[in-house]
Amino acid sequence: MGFVTNEKTALATPCTCYKLDGELICWSKGIIGTMTDEQESTYCTSKDIKPATGELKDRINKFTEAIHSAQEKYETEITPPPGEWQRLVGIELRERGIEI
Repeated sequence: MGFVTNEKTALATPCTCYKLDGELICWSKGIIGTMTDEQESTYCTSKDIKPATGELKDRINKFTEAIHSAQEKYETEITPPPGEWQRLVGIELRERGIEI
């Protein structure tokens, strides 16, 4: 789910989308992160769709794996301390060679 930081900009800006394994992964100016299907229908009045190939496809897959792994670890904690989600995601991304 994308975090809308500027709705006016998000509504006025075309979305950039990558097609990966039959799914679209989209974002837009004014939104941090990729959008849900519901957000796409709201904010993507036009889409610039590109195939996700090579290094980009690999990076997206590694990022997705890292998030899923961090989520599994996070859910096992009874009362996670503040910042724990970010810490776990950072660890998982670095293990996969992704720096953000």
